[in-house]
Amino acid sequence: MKFVDFIGTGTTSYDDWGHGTHVAGIIAGNGYDSYGARTGVAPHATLVALKALDREGKGRISSIIAALDWAVANKTAYNIRVINMSLGAGVFESYNPDPLTLAAKRAVDAGIVVVAAAGNSGRDAAG
Repeated sequence: MKFVDFIGTGTTSYDDWGHGTHVAGIIAGNGYDSYGARTGVAPHATLVALKALDREGKGRISSIIAALDWAVANKTAYNIRVINMSLGAGVFESYNPDPLTLAAKRAVDAGIVVVAAAGNSGRDAAG
């Protein structure tokens, strides 16, 4: 597994919030604790962990964009075919000029499938 830390100076993998490990298990869990009965959706996947959020699950959009751009630049070296982004952010502008949307589009244009969480807040009365 490859690990890149976009928020600190970590050189070995760590997950001080826990959400990344949880999602990684859903994706690539090998079913060890259930003797193979319950595996992840892609149990033979090789993970590349790109840490862009801190120990409270917070971070900067610029760190997420840097991680997306790193994935595009290293797509061939690490056989990156899917990016999962389980995070949320407020919507303050159209998706057309949004820097995070544009970074995700660069990944898609490079042939990487980008999966993004829809968020937990839903829509309010104003949409």
